Amino acid sequence: MPESYSWNFFGDPSETEPSDRLPSDVKIERFALSFILVPFNNFPAPSITAVNIHPDTWNTLMFPYGGLRLDDAEVASDASTFHDLSAVLRRLIGANLDDYLSGARTELAEYYSQVPDLKDLAPVYRNFSLKFSKSAEKWTAYIFTYHPCPLSQLAVPDVARREIPLTKDRIGEALKTNQVEGVSLEENVAALLRTRIVDFWSQD
Repeated sequence: MPESYSWNFFGDPSETEPSDRLPSDVKIERFALSFILVPFNNFPAPSITAVNIHPDTWNTLMFPYGGLRLDDAEVASDASTFHDLSAVLRRLIGANLDDYLSGARTELAEYYSQVPDLKDLAPVYRNFSLKFSKSAEKWTAYIFTYHPCPLSQLAVPDVARREIPLTKDRIGEALKTNQVEGVSLEENVAALLRTRIVDFWSQD
């Protein structure tokens, strides 16, 4: 049995089908609700910027995020498909909205000089994953929501940044190698690059 699954609702052939049934022997006990701010620059040419947040340990590129982690052995007990699990995750955000936004704001403030009012930011993309944590020995379900934020508000050193121009060539290269300038991409960066959303942002 795989130790991880990922899915969205964009028909991506590399993803798990939301209508697929959850593995019968999986008990989901932990939930991670992640609010991602994507550093976005529009002029003179569209680009997004990924950040090497932990160069001495993970040494990978990701988008800054924050949110809320919950332990609950029962809340997903009636979910039978990945689609059902998506609904559980979205309901958890609504039921814990103040703590979710407060946690996101606190964590994002480590990377942005100014964190916008998160309630005002509609997501441009949302995806989900289910993974087995070997350290916790628990299955964890994740929801990631992606929200553009002005690059000018990013407050991390230049050495930790990698700009990704939104052109077909540069996106294709990043996805083919799963790297930008020699640093590997975390899944939240690769997932966004695989969507048609970047085609909309691109000027190609």
